[in-house]
Amino acid sequence: MEFEWLRPWAAQGGAHATSHALYWRPRMARLLRAWERLEARTAAHVAALVAAAEADAARGAELVPDGVRCFDWLEQAGPPP
Repeated sequence: MEFEWLRPWAAQGGAHATSHALYWRPRMARLLRAWERLEARTAAHVAALVAAAEADAARGAELVPDGVRCFDWLEQAGPPP
């Protein structure tokens, strides 16, 4: 996804968005929703990893078992609530 398109789109202002209302505005809105979902998921996963790191050793081992890579754990954990 081209998330770098969101910043210039927002910076160009409402008049620019209005002039491209039929084609670009709905596509940029859809891209913004996808970016917001990705940001929320990333934040939830980082919070889970921070909680595992800050927990005592026994609780941390329950959250992320020994030998399991964090990326694999995040893939298994699925989307945040």
